[in-house]
Amino acid sequence: MDNKFRYSLTAQMLKTLKTQLFTALMFFLLWLITINLMVIDWVNMIFAIIATITCFFAIYGTSYDVVNSDKKSYTPQRPYIAKGLLLPLLIEAANVLMLILYKCSWYFGSNEHGLNTVFGLIGNILFKMWTIMYDGYVSIGNGNISLFAYIMIFGMPVVASFVGYFAGYKNFDLASKINSIAYEKKKK
Repeated sequence: MDNKFRYSLTAQMLKTLKTQLFTALMFFLLWLITINLMVIDWVNMIFAIIATITCFFAIYGTSYDVVNSDKKSYTPQRPYIAKGLLLPLLIEAANVLMLILYKCSWYFGSNEHGLNTVFGLIGNILFKMWTIMYDGYVSIGNGNISLFAYIMIFGMPVVASFVGYFAGYKNFDLASKINSIAYEKKKK
């Protein structure tokens, strides 16, 4: 990859989108493997909470890495706090496209009994894959989405990106803070 593009805002936004896509795909595959357990409500809820937290920290970590590369003298980018809000723009665009696909799948590909076309099934599966992290505690089904689901789908990536970028901007290392709590300090 060309170094100019590698450190551009577009590449950094693509890196954030790739993180979301990889996390969603990983949890969708895990969901498929454990699909028999997902009919139990509390198992589905725990799965969704773990998946959401993992996705949050994956985006957090990507944004944290971006600000650290922005601080390097050899990169053309300079850190600024609002950039944490710009990094998830491609994720938000993908969210809108997936939402449109989902709504069209249920509008054009269903009858009163459920989905009955290949387009409807594919659109529903793609949306399920993209939003699997929230499936256990938000109401998404039959073409309907609850307000809380909208908030999670559109809000979580922005919050995770902003918090990760802000933490890196202020040199707050979450891993070292957790390690200091988890490990006992040696007495002198």
